[in-house]
Amino acid sequence: MYKQNDKVMILETGEVLTVIMDLSNEMDRGIVVRENIGRNLSHEEVRPAGHTRQRLDASRGVLPPEPAPPVPAGHNFV
Repeated sequence: MYKQNDKVMILETGEVLTVIMDLSNEMDRGIVVRENIGRNLSHEEVRPAGHTRQRLDASRGVLPPEPAPPVPAGHNFV
């Protein structure tokens, strides 16, 4: 799901557009953009662009922390 003001690039033309709303989860209505292109876009037609792409790329490298190792038997930490 894209957020308001995210940038998306149309795969076919390379044109970068600004997202107003992503309605893809609501009856498959698509992505509404600020620029007047006469229709909504589908997720298959676009990819993240600009800061939107940087944010998504950065989030891919974030991993949850590993759980703390168990306390060795026989040690009482108070």
